[in-house]
Amino acid sequence: MRALTTLVLEVMDRDVDEEGYSALFEQLYIMMLCLPILVLRVPCKLSRKQGAAMILERCARFLRGEWASLYANARCEVERANTRNREQDDGGAAGRQRRLLDRVNDEARKLNLARAMGLLRSAGREDGGLASGPIEEIMKTLEELHPAHPICEQGREVPSFPLQSRPGGDAEDMYDVVTGPWLVRQIRASKRGGAVDQFGWDTREMWGPLIEDADLMQDMSKAFFRPLAEGYLPPSIRNVMAGGRLVALSKRPKKGIRPICIGNAWRRLLGRGLLKEVNKTIADFLQNSNPNVIQFIGTKDGAANMFHLVAAMEEEARTLNAQAGPAVQAHGPFVVVALDAKNAFNSLKREAIWRFFQTHLGGAGDSVEQRQAWALLWKYVEAHYGVEGRLRYHHGGVTHFLRSLGGVHQGDPLG
Repeated sequence: MRALTTLVLEVMDRDVDEEGYSALFEQLYIMMLCLPILVLRVPCKLSRKQGAAMILERCARFLRGEWASLYANARCEVERANTRNREQDDGGAAGRQRRLLDRVNDEARKLNLARAMGLLRSAGREDGGLASGPIEEIMKTLEELHPAHPICEQGREVPSFPLQSRPGGDAEDMYDVVTGPWLVRQIRASKRGGAVDQFGWDTREMWGPLIEDADLMQDMSKAFFRPLAEGYLPPSIRNVMAGGRLVALSKRPKKGIRPICIGNAWRRLLGRGLLKEVNKTIADFLQNSNPNVIQFIGTKDGAANMFHLVAAMEEEARTLNAQAGPAVQAHGPFVVVALDAKNAFNSLKREAIWRFFQTHLGGAGDSVEQRQAWALLWKYVEAHYGVEGRLRYHHGGVTHFLRSLGGVHQGDPLG
C-alpha cells in the first residue's frame, strides 16, 4: 500500500491539472481499490501462519509487477468459490442453516462477536421463500423495488460558491478537512464487523495495522479520499462505484424484502466523515424549516428517544383527560398515528436533489455556514447519484445485475 500510494502521489504531482486526472492515475486508483482481491484473498481453511505466508508471497509478486497473473489467480479462485456455492445451494434449508452456523462460529473465532450476534439475530437474507421460483421471484421483487426513474440531466449545474474563511482560521479549500488524522478518526468511529464491499474492503478491521502509520494515512487521504470528496470516480468503473453489492434482507415474519446497498468502504468512510462536518448545520436547517415538528436529527438512538417522548405525551394526555370533564374529553382526544413510507429510499426522484442544491447554493436566504455545508456535500452527491449505479446481487454462486436510477441507497451514510 505504501508503494502504490507513493506512486499515485507522484502521478498526481506530474499529470493532474485543470483538465482532471490522467488515465494512469485512474488505472492506479482502480488497482488500489482491487488490492484486497489481488493480494489479501486467502482460503478460509488455511491456518493463520499459512495465510500470512500466502499474502507475503502475493505482495512480493505485486511489487514485481506481476499484476496480470495475480488477477488471473483471483478470477480462478472466485470461479471455484462460485461453483462451490452453486453446489451447496442445492442442500436446501438444512444446508443454509449449517452454513449460517459455520459463519457464526468463524466470526466468533475471530472475536468479531458483534458480527456473530448480528448473524444469529437477523432474519437473514431472502433465500427464495417468496414463491416456488426462488431467484426469479427475488429478482422480480428487487427490480420492482428499484424503479427506473430517468436521471434528470437538466438543472444539474449548480451555482459555484466560493468558500469563506473558516471560523478562527484563514481562507482554505473546503476539502482540506480530509486529512490523515481525519481519516483515522472515521476509521476508529466505524463499527466492528462492518460489511465487506465488492472490492474486499471493510471499514474497520482491515485498517487496524495501517492507522498506526500517520504518514501513510496522510498520503492515502490525499491520494484517494480527497479526490473522492471532490467528486472523482474512475470513469471506466463509475457505474460500479456509484452502485454496490446488494443484499436482500428478509422481512420475516412479514412478507417482502428490504434491499440494502453495501457501497464501497471508502465511500462509506468519506460519507460518514462529511456528514459529521455538517451534521449540526443540517439539523438546524431541517428543524427551522419545520418548527412545529419535533425531530431527532443526528441524535444517537433518535428512534428510541422519539418512542419514549410519544409514550410520555400519551401518558400525560391520559392523566389530563381523566381529570377533565366529559366535554373536554370529547373535543380533545390524544391520538398516535404511526406512518411509514413503502420503499422510501428507492422511490424518491433524484430531480429533487438537484433542485435543492441549485436553489440553496444559489442563496435562497441560506446563511454562509449553510451554503458552505451544501457546497461540501455537492460533489460527493453528484458523483454517486448523477449516474446510473450498477448493483450486484449474488445468489447461489451467480451474480445478477440491477440498475440504480432513483432514490438514494439504504446503506449510504448520507442516505
